[in-house]
Amino acid sequence: MKSLVSISLALIFSVTLFFKWIFQPSFILSEQELSKAKSREVTIYRDNWGVPHIFGKTDSDAAFGLAYAHSEDD
Repeated sequence: MKSLVSISLALIFSVTLFFKWIFQPSFILSEQELSKAKSREVTIYRDNWGVPHIFGKTDSDAAFGLAYAHSEDD
């Protein structure tokens, strides 16, 4: 009976750790991702009302600039 309880507790513990590991957000950038983010060619100009005007060399640069301007506002 004790072994059944200990096996059940071990199973519950391991399943809990597994789901915590699966659903844990990863906000740490690798060196490659960080250098890629730094190499974006984007210009963010804010007018008198604080509205961002974003100019990028490519669409992905402009999208990065939009996300950056949005994060500044929040």
